[in-house]
Amino acid sequence: MDDDDRPSIISATYIQDKADSAAAYVRKDNRFITERISGATLSSGDTLDILDSKEKGLLHSIKIVTDNAYAAVSLQLDDERNKEPVGETAAELLINDRTTRNDREFFATDNGPGAGYSMMYFPTTPQEYHSRIVLKITNRIRRNGHVYGFNPNYLSRGGLPTPASCGFLGGGSFTHPSLGDASLATMANAMALPVGTNAYVADNMHNLSVYNDSSLILGTDHPYEGLAGKPIFSEDALAATTHRVVFGDVGTAIDVGSVSGEPTINASTNYPGSESAPTQQHIVIYSDVTENGLDGTTDASVLTPGARLFIRVGDTIYFPGVIDELKREDAAGAFAAYDALTGPAAQSGAYIMQVQPGLRITPDKLDLANDSGVTSIGTLTSQADTNPQVRIKEVIIKRHKLVSYDG
Repeated sequence: MDDDDRPSIISATYIQDKADSAAAYVRKDNRFITERISGATLSSGDTLDILDSKEKGLLHSIKIVTDNAYAAVSLQLDDERNKEPVGETAAELLINDRTTRNDREFFATDNGPGAGYSMMYFPTTPQEYHSRIVLKITNRIRRNGHVYGFNPNYLSRGGLPTPASCGFLGGGSFTHPSLGDASLATMANAMALPVGTNAYVADNMHNLSVYNDSSLILGTDHPYEGLAGKPIFSEDALAATTHRVVFGDVGTAIDVGSVSGEPTINASTNYPGSESAPTQQHIVIYSDVTENGLDGTTDASVLTPGARLFIRVGDTIYFPGVIDELKREDAAGAFAAYDALTGPAAQSGAYIMQVQPGLRITPDKLDLANDSGVTSIGTLTSQADTNPQVRIKEVIIKRHKLVSYDG
């Protein structure tokens, strides 16, 4: 046998029986690091992993700005977490008045969905951690087909707080004084990013779930501000010609003269009522300013019972809620059931809608005209129907990394 084919013999007198493999992954790392993220969008059910590092260091500060108070922030330092299972939200911090700096705890500020909800973590002195740091943002906001509609019973899921009120329902209006001539699409974008105006909120819209379960963790505002509740408008053909819109008061049948067959209204004015007995409002659409019911109106294209209604005039969009009944006057001078999706029947006169919960403040008469959506009527859905997204405006985390355990 040649010497090259013989097995090697190594003297291992000074080699440990078992090497310390962990030591190979430890190194000193004396760096001040600033992590920054901006412009991200987080879908419902998703988590954004901002930082997950095995290291020793000092945490100096965290600032997170989103367009939604119900985005959950989870911070883990070694084995300690701020809250299980998904962290804390600005909504619960704000309702509990955690709005000023508190050592080693998050606090929040409320600048609305336009400028953003901020969650901040500023320890009085840099906070030491020894083995791991993790920071995550989770979107657990559930889909909801009642945004701009009506259902005053709402429960959050996945550890999120439940809103004390249902300000996302119908019954209110949105105004942007600078966008009176803008398109409907631009108005929808402005509602998702309300810069220069207030966000949409249906005032005094209670959440009955809060009163039925005293153990709920409560939050301020609601989960469908910003991108999560962005409206999706479908304009009706009625807006293609001039029409007069007349609003009745909530709980009071509107005066339509001798026309019979108008919907029977719930006379309650205890706005907004309950899920089983909501307040209701009548809205009549005439063909012109004469308010003559027998005059021919345009065939509706999207109005249908069960749909959510919007009416826009210039810089203001009204959201009366859900169409409970829709009728149209026939040649005999009586209101009969009508549904734009099933096609027009032998009807050509005025429309009457019964909506719920109706508008808390009754608008004056409105005139629609053919002006590319500046005055319009139609139905809508929202981003919340399918995927209530959260816009992450900014994340800044500053830390002093001393030792890395990842090599």
